[in-house]
Amino acid sequence: MFKHKKAVAFIMCILICSSAAAPTSAFIFADDDTTASQSIEEDTTEESPATDSITSGDYTYSLNDDSTACIESYTGSETDISIPETIDGINVTSIGESAFVSSAVTSVHIPAGITNISLNNPFIECTSLKEFTVDSANSEYSAVDGVLYAENGTMIVCYPSAKEGTSFTIPEGVTDIGIASIYQTQLTEIKLPTTLLYLNRHGLSYNERLTSIDFSNTGLTIIDDMAMSFCTSLSSVTFSDTLTEIGGAAFAGCTALKNIEFPASLTDIYQNAFAATGLSKVTIPATVTTIGYCAFGYDENLQPLSSFVIYGEAGSAAETYCTDSDEDYEYTNSFTFKTLDEKEDDVDSLESLESIEFGDYTYAEVDGEAYITACVSGESTIEVPSEINGLPVTNIYGGAFFQNGASKIVLPDTIKTIEPLAFYMCSSLIDITIPDSVITIKAQAFADCTSLEKITLPGSCSEFGEDVFLGCTELKEITVSSADGGILSADDGILFSSDKTIIYAYPASKEGSSYKAPSNVTEIAVSAFSGNTQLESIKLPSVVTINNYAFENCSKLKSVELSKELTTIGDCAFYNCSSLKGIRLYDKIESIGKVAIGFIYDDSSSADVVADGFKIYASKDSGGARYASTNSIECISNTVSIFGQNVQYALIYIIIGILAVIVLVIAGIIIGKFVKKNRQKKETAQIKADAQKKMAERKKTEAEAENCSSETTSDSNRKESENEIK
Repeated sequence: MFKHKKAVAFIMCILICSSAAAPTSAFIFADDDTTASQSIEEDTTEESPATDSITSGDYTYSLNDDSTACIESYTGSETDISIPETIDGINVTSIGESAFVSSAVTSVHIPAGITNISLNNPFIECTSLKEFTVDSANSEYSAVDGVLYAENGTMIVCYPSAKEGTSFTIPEGVTDIGIASIYQTQLTEIKLPTTLLYLNRHGLSYNERLTSIDFSNTGLTIIDDMAMSFCTSLSSVTFSDTLTEIGGAAFAGCTALKNIEFPASLTDIYQNAFAATGLSKVTIPATVTTIGYCAFGYDENLQPLSSFVIYGEAGSAAETYCTDSDEDYEYTNSFTFKTLDEKEDDVDSLESLESIEFGDYTYAEVDGEAYITACVSGESTIEVPSEINGLPVTNIYGGAFFQNGASKIVLPDTIKTIEPLAFYMCSSLIDITIPDSVITIKAQAFADCTSLEKITLPGSCSEFGEDVFLGCTELKEITVSSADGGILSADDGILFSSDKTIIYAYPASKEGSSYKAPSNVTEIAVSAFSGNTQLESIKLPSVVTINNYAFENCSKLKSVELSKELTTIGDCAFYNCSSLKGIRLYDKIESIGKVAIGFIYDDSSSADVVADGFKIYASKDSGGARYASTNSIECISNTVSIFGQNVQYALIYIIIGILAVIVLVIAGIIIGKFVKKNRQKKETAQIKADAQKKMAERKKTEAEAENCSSETTSDSNRKESENEIK
């Protein structure tokens, strides 16, 4: 995938070199479009073993079709050996491709009867081997000054790895440098003959002391796969004007190679050809019509260098490569393309700078200032001078301190610019002083400084590139000086933009398992949280844009709460977050990049796959739902987030129903109690009223009775009075 991820192909290039057989190019390609024919297409002269291997003493052998023996391996302790002429009474005629791989032998004698030695150099990685001798009666092979040749001296079979001397002049008449034939030697200089026509795979690879190679006087047309890979001191290459093809990974891992000039004859450059070199820019002629993926602009993990520049003619393969992509292999380039006219305007282009040696430094003079282009100091503490030959030191050029072993580097206050990859892979660097004079820090300036724990950036910095701290696995704290005028600020060890709206870098080893971004943060920069090993949960309440690789390889991240205002998620934004099993995406999402969410890298299949059980929670027909559908990710649409948990609507309806019943029951109870109480009040009032009525009636009756009694008494008295009158 994106070559934040595509390391397997390149790693295989490395592993291949320690395999039990001569290196083969097959592992570095994802397709079959490899380089064209070579001088040795197949080892057609080798005889095929017809029987199983047989062990006899220190040797294991097999039988060829003609019943002669082929040595398959040597397990003896003798270091000064002579290949046996016969074994178990059988004539020995062949040496198989793995016969002496990584053996401790120091010298080997080839007898007259040997007519076939595997073209895949059976003596690869014999790091103690100093010389070959060959019987004068041998018609197929010869040795000159300890070097083994074939085909009447026209092909080099093996230059002993431990052979004394640092310079080798290949004799005139040699047309062919065989497979891995000058491999992992002590040589610092190799002079090529004018007769050279073929440089086969791994032919000159792993010569870590070799500083230059000049093909210009040869008739070479093809530099085969990995032919010069991992020549880590190689800083100068001159091509022949007959060269048409540069094979896969041909110069991969040549980390000191910072400049290259291609001939007008060149037509094809294959995949990984210049991966993990010191190149920060390259000019590609219009004659080149084929450029393989990851050919330029990728580091040793096959991660793209965002600042890589390619010069060429408009409409050429060079321009196409800058934005090339391939869905099958899932990669996309995004390099800067400039025309040849624009190149002339780039006065700081390293190709135009004249290198000048000064002690441990190489520098170039630009407009009366010194640009440091290389530092070879082996000191543990390096204090970069403020002046060289009367010129103020103002610029640390790309790759200048590449893989330097210093633990502390102090920059002078004359420095203005730190170029891309300036301190790339300074794995021992713990402390670096960056003065406030620095106003520009470009992409990946401190990438893969794996021991760097703390750093203070200048508050005056007005240009800050992408991935500046990518791969700084031990980084715990970033601070910004009090100088003003720049675009950076820091809070709690985290690097922000000066207005605190962008998070540029969250240290990979910053303590704490959770983080909530401030409400004013609206953007997460490229790779800002990449590789963090501490965070388990993160909340981004106001973030609108999450850029490429922002949370890539955050292996412990389990919970992510995104903003409802989020619109953009870049490529690989949450790639390889292996603990993340689900994420909620809201309706304002407009763009989601490739393998942005839910994908992890699967070692067994060497592919990007959806993590087991990963789910996306999003509304139907939303951007999140479409992304899920496109990538065959399970999408759950009938849910809502409650206190950070995704809850299904059905469950909510059930809960609401239950709550409604509970409310009704409670209401019924309350109403029942009210009615009962009211009824009791009415009954009590009625009882009182009835009692009062009865009391009133009783009083009335009593009053009437009393009145009646009074009347009766009056009548009696009246009658008595009347009777008396009578």
